[in-house]
Amino acid sequence: MSNFYARICDNGHVNITYRRAKKDERCQECGAPLIDSCPQCGNLIKQWHYYGMVYLTPKNLKFERPDSCAKCGQVFPWADKKPAAYMHARKIQQPEPYSVNERAGADGRTI
Repeated sequence: MSNFYARICDNGHVNITYRRAKKDERCQECGAPLIDSCPQCGNLIKQWHYYGMVYLTPKNLKFERPDSCAKCGQVFPWADKKPAAYMHARKIQQPEPYSVNERAGADGRTI
């Protein structure tokens, strides 16, 4: 049986591998610390089991990064960085409301 673990850095970069994260291990993309379990309760973030031998990380693993621990509800470090980017994207997608003068019907009358 082969086990694979999701290891995630404080900035949210996901790394899936067959090894657990070590205490001093860092993200290859940004250098932030990696975790594979909840810092509060120790519950693994995500683990996959494969029966048989797998030499490399399977490319077909689909994983949605959680914002909090499934067991205790502790918020992960990368979740704190999400709202600013989310709010920025939301602001771009939602235009400002129309003023009364801009809302006119097809015949030119104000709605």
